[in-house]
Amino acid sequence: MTLSGSEIKELRNALTNAFRSKAKLNMLLRESDLNINVEEIVIGENLNDIVFGIINWAEANGKLDILIGAAYEENPGNAKLKAFVQNRQNSKPPTSPQNQIDGKVASSQFDVFLCHNSQDKPEVQKIANQLIELEIRPWLDVWQLRPGFPWQPELETQIKTSKSAAVFVGSSNCENQTQLGSLVGITEKFPSCYTNT
Repeated sequence: MTLSGSEIKELRNALTNAFRSKAKLNMLLRESDLNINVEEIVIGENLNDIVFGIINWAEANGKLDILIGAAYEENPGNAKLKAFVQNRQNSKPPTSPQNQIDGKVASSQFDVFLCHNSQDKPEVQKIANQLIELEIRPWLDVWQLRPGFPWQPELETQIKTSKSAAVFVGSSNCENQTQLGSLVGITEKFPSCYTNT
């Protein structure tokens, strides 16, 4: 399931109204079939930003139905959440072809690999959210990698299969071997995009 921009806004408003703290959101995520901590999905303290990140993560991982169902089951009396669920149930299937991002999610295709230093993650997450709004599907480690699983092979696969790459060099620059290794893989795949000045 993919949501339109207005549906994302409606769901964000409903979830922030139904779960008014980071702790309540974490309980929802941990006690549902999602079984994940908020911090594994999004970094920050602003409730709107956290909920927006959770929605984007759920959408990117094909877990939006689980998120909505768990939220409604946990708080069925919340008027905004109830209205959102009823609107989704009453909406007719779209008559136009599926949104491009639907196909990308179904086939695990990503438009852009986001390479960054973990210290720059909050800023990169904001950019990733903006890309999704533009129907550009980013690969972001915090959304795609499962904690406790080997991550290096997944990085290598995504570098090879992503259509493009965006390398973010923030105030922390390239301080570790992992980021340098990712950069080497990116420059091998996209040699014409690399400039050394």
